Amino acid sequence: MKQRLTLAGALLSGILLLAACGSTGTTSDGTTGGNTGGVTATPPATSGLTTTVRRGLTLGTGDSSVLLDIFGVVSTAATVNVVSGPAGLTATVGTLSNPSSAETLVQLNIAPGSARAGDLVTFSITLNGKTTTVQVPVMAFSTEAISAAGLSSRYQAGTMRTQPDGTLLLSSSLSGSVTERHSLVKYDPASHTFSVIAFPITLTGEAITSQTTTPDGTVWVSVRGLSADGSYLISRKPDGTFKSYLVGAPNDTVNNLTTTSDGRIWFTQNKVASVKALTPATGSVQPFAVTEKADSLIRGTDGKLYYAAFYARPAIVQIDPASGQSKTFNVGDAGVSLPTALTAASDGSIWFTESRTGSVWQLNPSTGTQTAFTLPGGARPTELAFDSAQKLWVSDATNALLYTTFSTGSGKSSVTSVAGFGAVTDNGTPAGPSALTTGPDGKIWYVAAGQLVHQQ
Repeated sequence: MKQRLTLAGALLSGILLLAACGSTGTTSDGTTGGNTGGVTATPPATSGLTTTVRRGLTLGTGDSSVLLDIFGVVSTAATVNVVSGPAGLTATVGTLSNPSSAETLVQLNIAPGSARAGDLVTFSITLNGKTTTVQVPVMAFSTEAISAAGLSSRYQAGTMRTQPDGTLLLSSSLSGSVTERHSLVKYDPASHTFSVIAFPITLTGEAITSQTTTPDGTVWVSVRGLSADGSYLISRKPDGTFKSYLVGAPNDTVNNLTTTSDGRIWFTQNKVASVKALTPATGSVQPFAVTEKADSLIRGTDGKLYYAAFYARPAIVQIDPASGQSKTFNVGDAGVSLPTALTAASDGSIWFTESRTGSVWQLNPSTGTQTAFTLPGGARPTELAFDSAQKLWVSDATNALLYTTFSTGSGKSSVTSVAGFGAVTDNGTPAGPSALTTGPDGKIWYVAAGQLVHQQ
């Protein structure tokens, strides 16, 4: 069974209704979001315009603007007032644009005053004589430059994983330098330090393609090999010793490392279209043939493996590692959909992105029910992560944005986007967010343009 909702439905129940314009903000006294000594005022009557919060107020990103998409009205002028918010917060209207014949994008420039993460700010916006109110969340991130010997100033991560000891391990994107592609970068949150862990990779063109860690702290990487033996795996034990494993992948790429409770290391193979399992004690490799290219292999909370298949018949495929039996859940449209970025939620559901439609999907493996959640227009979702509160976060490297949900004062939920800190290169092109993950503190971490960014 398939359902299609906005991302502000089901898990994110409700859609925020508002209206818009913008100009100068005013303040008085009151409270909001637990931040006392703020602004409260009686909001004016609203006209029922529908507004999406395209970008919320994000502290620590260097961009304190808010972007609202207002439907049902076209205007080149607006006024804004702060109805409730932290002390000292003011708003002025920045740029306005009209992407369609019944739509206005309004940028609000914010002086945040005493705003802090968790606050909600309510604005009233008037446009062509129509007034509405909108609630906008305040979020905060901290940043640290990724810096260690041999790393470029704009280090870009392909993956980031939380380790049993509370550290984070980052692997480079395939566009990184030789040092970056042959190493993992370790970040210690306690000391705020970065260090480079070099792996015994000898050929210049070879590169680490994925990583995983077993409960005993052994780190595994898959390597795109260029010798006659092909791609291979390397393990690094906590004592620093390495061991390499050939996996029968000449002229091919292996990726998507993951583990199962029996100690086997699982991965996908590209050209051969196979899922394989390595038994480290013996070095034996067991292949599992697949009918479509397998990607985004993960282990679900039920202990089973899941991967995405696409092209002719897009699907999410479940493998029972004990029996080797598989179960297929067809998703999306045949020959069109590209499911990827599989992520397991704590309730057992499997979430993934659909890049062709810019949407996020939820699959219930017990019932087969699938639910699609629509992101804001123009979104290009790339990675998913759940924080410790099981709030969903979605990265969009194309637009240098994050998407997440927030609770409104009316008890409903809505979706907003967050500007990715410094997520552009020197020539102005997006460079993240990438390597989105849940850190050891249960908060969201990601990388953007050489910065490690941490949700506060």
